[in-house]
Amino acid sequence: MEYTVEVTNFGKIKQAKIKINDLTVFAGTNNTGKSYVSRLLYSIFSAITSNPEIDYQKRLVKELYLNLKRENSRFSRSFGMDREWRKYDMESSGKLFRLQRKIDSDFAKTLDDSDLLITADNSTEIIAKQILEEFEVLIDEFQSDVKTIIAKLIDQEVKSSAKKTLDKRLKVYSEALDKHLIKFRKELNGGETHFIEQEYKNKFNDNLIENFQAEELKDLIGNNKNKSSTIQITSSDGDAISLNISKSGEIDKVSVDVIDHEVYSDIVYLESPIYWKLRSALTTDVFHYNRRMRRERLADVPKYFYDLIEKMRERRITAKNDAKIRDTLSQEIKNIIGGHIIEDKNSGELLFVENSGSKTKTTSKKGISLHITATGVSQLGMIAHLIDKKIIRQGTILFLDEPEAHLHPAWQDKMMEILYGFTKYGVQVIMATHSPMMIQRLELSTKQDKSPSKVSLNYFNRDGEFDSIAQAPDKISDAINNSLESPAYKTYLKSLVM
Repeated sequence: MEYTVEVTNFGKIKQAKIKINDLTVFAGTNNTGKSYVSRLLYSIFSAITSNPEIDYQKRLVKELYLNLKRENSRFSRSFGMDREWRKYDMESSGKLFRLQRKIDSDFAKTLDDSDLLITADNSTEIIAKQILEEFEVLIDEFQSDVKTIIAKLIDQEVKSSAKKTLDKRLKVYSEALDKHLIKFRKELNGGETHFIEQEYKNKFNDNLIENFQAEELKDLIGNNKNKSSTIQITSSDGDAISLNISKSGEIDKVSVDVIDHEVYSDIVYLESPIYWKLRSALTTDVFHYNRRMRRERLADVPKYFYDLIEKMRERRITAKNDAKIRDTLSQEIKNIIGGHIIEDKNSGELLFVENSGSKTKTTSKKGISLHITATGVSQLGMIAHLIDKKIIRQGTILFLDEPEAHLHPAWQDKMMEILYGFTKYGVQVIMATHSPMMIQRLELSTKQDKSPSKVSLNYFNRDGEFDSIAQAPDKISDAINNSLESPAYKTYLKSLVM
């Protein structure tokens, strides 16, 4: 699918009109905004979902669940180690947990029931009403249980001041529950349009914060801090996505008009292979807990890494063209690196297994840990592994940030050949690079191809200025090599023709 992306005052970008095609290159020197645009597009595309109204209700339920659980625990523990209050805390937590599980199950059934979603225009409102009623009943039950316990304590108290204190604590607790319920009710009564708008605001906000590891959104606004950032994406199929980040750092305007949501179901972002070498440490239970539950803490690792980890845990049904891309591109990569990457069934650790007959001897049948595997091997090997896992397949949008990093010049050439090959199997490639060798290989590939894929080259410079270069193959490398090539490299090229 072809896209036109218009960006104003975002990061290093003052103003840009970017073309996205079968294979798109963001070229330029360091610190010119290439990766900013890549992360921006990934953050937006990966937020697109076919059921934002359901997702928003699930978000509200989770928020209310955590708030009520927190209020119950805080209130119960304020009475110290009293056995009756500890029992209430445990029972109320159990009831909350069971209700949340039931609602999640109801959501799943609703999504599976396509007839309900298609025939009932007000299906979202019906679900919201049911959820609200269930929480109202549960909160009434909590308040009734607490009143009963407090009444017993008041009967046992002799001092009137102590009785007043208990009454006051009961009132504060009840008001806290009512406050959360009122907010919940207001949001649920907002209707489907409100659900969709709010869910996309939340998703865009979360994705941008976590993928850029920014403390707040206003950190991503461009040099003109008195002006908002605007992003507009228009596809050849009629999709239109836009958002506005106000100068205060809030997403105040969102519009998402997507025809086919499945287009955005497989979005992959590959950056440094170092993350894969540290995968075990970055995916421990404690680390995941902190990342999920303490939203005020940045993980120091972009969200797109964890998104890909989640995809790798899925077991995917083999699609029509999966075998073709595996038998060609995946096998070609394995031949280049002399082996393939596997996951240990017990530990989940990624291992590199060398092909039989390799010059490098190894006695390990289980393979070599990626910790001690050459980074270039990890870089190429992970692409083959993702093909084998059916993650990179027809319909995937694949982002790569500086894929030439850690690669020998000969392997840079092979990498570009592989990436261009993806376009023949319906994989859309968007890459940021500052390697003239990669771009020259791309030019050669398009010239040698009898039916060349559509290629778009976008050049970024340090001043935040931008140029979308013509797509003709013979104009690709000449347009930017003068900016990318070092003086030494230019001298070397001249020596070859003397």
